[in-house]
Amino acid sequence: MTEKQTKIFELIAKAIMSRGCDYGSFNLEYYRQDPFQGRDFECGQLKGTSKLPFDVSQNLSDWYNENKLYRYIDEDSLSSVEMKIIPSERKIQVIGYYYEYQTDDAQVTEADLPNDEEINNLIDNFESEGHTKLYIEFNGGGDDGEILLREVKSENHNELLNLRGDVYRPLINFIYRMLESEYGGWENNEGAEGEFVIDLEEKNVTLYFSRNFAVDKAEVLFEMNY
Repeated sequence: MTEKQTKIFELIAKAIMSRGCDYGSFNLEYYRQDPFQGRDFECGQLKGTSKLPFDVSQNLSDWYNENKLYRYIDEDSLSSVEMKIIPSERKIQVIGYYYEYQTDDAQVTEADLPNDEEINNLIDNFESEGHTKLYIEFNGGGDDGEILLREVKSENHNELLNLRGDVYRPLINFIYRMLESEYGGWENNEGAEGEFVIDLEEKNVTLYFSRNFAVDKAEVLFEMNY
């Protein structure tokens, strides 16, 4: 770090402390040639936006580019990047916030299969082929969802079953209505995932349902003292 850059960071640190902040966080638009824009920063203690009395965005951008800090940024699952200046430690940190999807514990719902002639015929056919339980997975998110009908598992067979086709529609319509009735909008936002277990002998369905949620995780990508 040059002497001029050290003085600039010292001036920024004084401005941060003068506003009663433990640290200042600056949004870093890492995808731009000049990633720092304007004078705004987030006050670490007061959790509000403040402004520097001077514009040093170009100086910060030059410092960022000279140190090639973009090398430390992995864009996979990246939600945002910030630079944090901590006056009490004379420290600069570049922090990446990454999101990852996690799932809640499964909620369990059970229902009897309807006493329907077409469904009963399907059950008879499955049982005649040696199937006792079927496992049908589903997943969705971003306002789109799918029941994985081409990859249905059977308890007694190694091969996957394909339940696409009109002949299976009465059974598929029933489990789809069950999902929509219990968890309408399951495919929206982060979505959900789960599995239907169809017990052909007991003629019932167990639905295992887990909602997805996104978690932001912070990672210090680079730090140095000024």
